[in-house]
Amino acid sequence: MCAVVLKKLIPSLLAVALLAAACTGSTPSTVPLTTGEGRRFIPSVVDWSKNVGMSNSVIIDGEGNPFISYLGFEQTLAEGEIADSRPLYLPAVPNVMFADTQGDGYWNLGEVSWIREPASAPTGDPLLVEEPETEGAASSPLPTVGTASTTDSKGVIHIVWTDAEGVKYATNSGDSFAPQTIELAPGASGASITTIEDVPWIAFYEGSQVKTAGIIDGKWETFDVGRAALSQAPANAARTAIAGGQLGPIVAWTDGRSPIITEVLPGQLDEEGSPLEPTSTTAESGAGGFGISMALAGSEDTHLAYYAADGEVRYAAGAPGGSFTRSSLAPAGSASDMGWTTDVALDDAGVIYATWHDLGTDAVTLATAEGGEWTTIDTPGTAGGTFPSLAVSPDGAKVFIAWYDQVNENLQFGAMTEEKEVPIALVSPSPIMTIAAPPPPAEGCEPTILDVAAPVGAASAGFDPVCLATVADKPFTIEFDNQDAGVPHNVVLYDGADATAPILSKGEADALTGPATESYAIDPLKPGSYFFDCFFHPTTMVGTLIVK
Repeated sequence: MCAVVLKKLIPSLLAVALLAAACTGSTPSTVPLTTGEGRRFIPSVVDWSKNVGMSNSVIIDGEGNPFISYLGFEQTLAEGEIADSRPLYLPAVPNVMFADTQGDGYWNLGEVSWIREPASAPTGDPLLVEEPETEGAASSPLPTVGTASTTDSKGVIHIVWTDAEGVKYATNSGDSFAPQTIELAPGASGASITTIEDVPWIAFYEGSQVKTAGIIDGKWETFDVGRAALSQAPANAARTAIAGGQLGPIVAWTDGRSPIITEVLPGQLDEEGSPLEPTSTTAESGAGGFGISMALAGSEDTHLAYYAADGEVRYAAGAPGGSFTRSSLAPAGSASDMGWTTDVALDDAGVIYATWHDLGTDAVTLATAEGGEWTTIDTPGTAGGTFPSLAVSPDGAKVFIAWYDQVNENLQFGAMTEEKEVPIALVSPSPIMTIAAPPPPAEGCEPTILDVAAPVGAASAGFDPVCLATVADKPFTIEFDNQDAGVPHNVVLYDGADATAPILSKGEADALTGPATESYAIDPLKPGSYFFDCFFHPTTMVGTLIVK
């Protein structure tokens, strides 16, 4: 697959990159980006192509790089609204999609499998949406779809999702992802996946039944976990989580009232030679368990994050058959959310990490706990984000979050980094797609206009205005007004007609999260046309500086 020609920011211990075409075989040049002192969270856009990024799952692949599976759908349009054109080189929709870096500092966007039509974006009932009735046929329930991914000890990536047919699975053990149907179950949803000794195991809802399935003797076998009553569950909040226990998979789920963990014992027999039944433990009675996630310390100690019925985010820790300690991560709130989602992870030092969409602040929250006390980490640029997923390296050096931006309808990614300077790779334009070209000089663009703004929705709409002007051989200042609340923007000025030219100025605040303003002091320039863009949204926020 040819890499997509885009400029994307990939922070952390990886290279921070501006993504462009890899099909030309061109060699990137690099310049340093000073990100400041201390560990900090840097957000960026991975896939900007509208209505993409829901139900994502970020993991760390076998090479230590981020890999994200996610969903892409056709744009939802209001009456009279015209859809944005979708470039032909991007995967078609609706599709299960992926983004990875392959260790080269560039986001590569690809497809896993076409979602069986008809499919819908997650909305409405937590398990089912209704297919419009057609003449001669009764309406049939269609599952909301979601992805989950994991990697095994060999670096092979495994993905599970649900569509109108049932539960689907794909692995990249060959040259590309090869999808297969695990179970024909039109009511399936809330799937999760893990590997036990490199064998994939999944959990999912099939209507009101919770099930798990794994490959045994070369074929998929399914086991019952429990039953749920989900008629009153919040939209798209019935989820499962799965991990490998001492004797088999441990599944976390909700029965519609409480968070539950169930230890499944495939192949285990009792004294009379009969299969052992799964054993279930309620982590917190009456506490919902919606949007549940789980991490395992060793083979038994479970750490859970989940929502209560009123939207409070809760944490619980314990072992199957034992008692649980519990605490509150965030109070209830009223922000709209397409699907309550949490994620939790552990590093080898025992530090606990959790992420969720905070319904009070309407932003993605990241918190850590060491010694039982939770600390919230600042996550700029996550306002309006939902469907957060989390990946943490064993040593805790890499912390990645992916989420869906409900405002701009795109997939976003953030990482914690402690590096003061991170290289940016710049690739020359290719014949497949060029780096965004600067707009032509606007009529009336005279040397008096030096104010530029990032209005609300600038990630899609761009700068206002897109043309600035000044006189040659005199220093000047660009006044930047980021009006886009909770979203990072900036102005990067280049010494040439596009982003392959050297950087002249990028300001002091690399990530200026709105609402905020900044002044950019620029040294005298020679007459000519100079390109500028936003480092975080370089395909849509572009402009021209005319020096006369």
